[in-house]
Amino acid sequence: MNHRIVVPVILAVTMMSTTAHAQADSPGDVNNQWLATACNPTPVDTTSWPRHRIGDVTIAFPPEYRVDRRTPYGRNYAGFVEASTSTLLLRSTRSSIRLTMHGSAAYTFDGLNRARPKQAWCDGSYGGYSNEVVAWIDGYRFNFLTRWEATWGGSDAGKVLVASFGSDDPKEAFRLRAALNTMLPVKDAPEKGNGGNPSAWFWNPCLPDSVDTWGWTRYDLHGVRIRLPREAKQVKVPNIDELHFRAGQGSVRLQLARDASRLFAEYNVPERVHRRCDDDIGCLMAEASSFRMGTYYGFAARWADADRGEWLTAVIEARTLAEVAFLRRMLFTIVFPEERRR
Repeated sequence: MNHRIVVPVILAVTMMSTTAHAQADSPGDVNNQWLATACNPTPVDTTSWPRHRIGDVTIAFPPEYRVDRRTPYGRNYAGFVEASTSTLLLRSTRSSIRLTMHGSAAYTFDGLNRARPKQAWCDGSYGGYSNEVVAWIDGYRFNFLTRWEATWGGSDAGKVLVASFGSDDPKEAFRLRAALNTMLPVKDAPEKGNGGNPSAWFWNPCLPDSVDTWGWTRYDLHGVRIRLPREAKQVKVPNIDELHFRAGQGSVRLQLARDASRLFAEYNVPERVHRRCDDDIGCLMAEASSFRMGTYYGFAARWADADRGEWLTAVIEARTLAEVAFLRRMLFTIVFPEERRR
């Protein structure tokens, strides 16, 4: 039987809908949301939006945004390709947005990233790739600036992608920011079949995952059920409140107990944590974090009241990000006792 786990995409922020942004009680509420959610854009249905390409990247924008100017990589007088700026400018009657792909585009970001009274700076993961974000408010104008280092490689290797826009309409500003979250390297397109960026979880630990679990083995930890791929072998431990598994150079530890929260706390310390978030994992709210310890990468999550008031903690460690990503998928197969009773 083919069991496909489908997990809704819910980004953990101070949760507010797009409608809430537009209908906030006062301008201050909208302003605060703009700054507080700079690295967690509100999900928007972008399935019908056309994609525009710059370098080896495509981004979906609302259909009313039309290309106003496109500057390709230039050629010098001898006919050889130069490292000239590639710029894409799109406009609508409401606003405009500029994208630049170039080895020196980082300086554009640095030039605009300065101290302001109403500004937020953060590290995000738009499109599943690490990016640096600056959002600010100037009068009644909502401004946004971000840059990605082209870690997806290809012909963009060594370059930086910078995107910027400003809008007097807060609803449109939130919409454009959500559009930038559709950033997708061409190599990650679904038709390429490579599964996108397997390292995206490291920058956004709450990113959902799904997998066909046909042939996976089911395990029970008291009232909690979970499925693991055949490559993951169980390691017997005397503690009946734990399950341990190994696959390659990666390991998984699950603990369900009154004090299982302590296990998570051991990894959730500033010197280890890379990113943290709160979101729905396995249909129950969880606290999650990505971390790195020496040559090991890891992911940790804990769920409150997972089974009759007991905490569930999961810790995954491996030598590579891809190995952690492979094992992390099993957490989205978890079925809690409450879900079985519905």
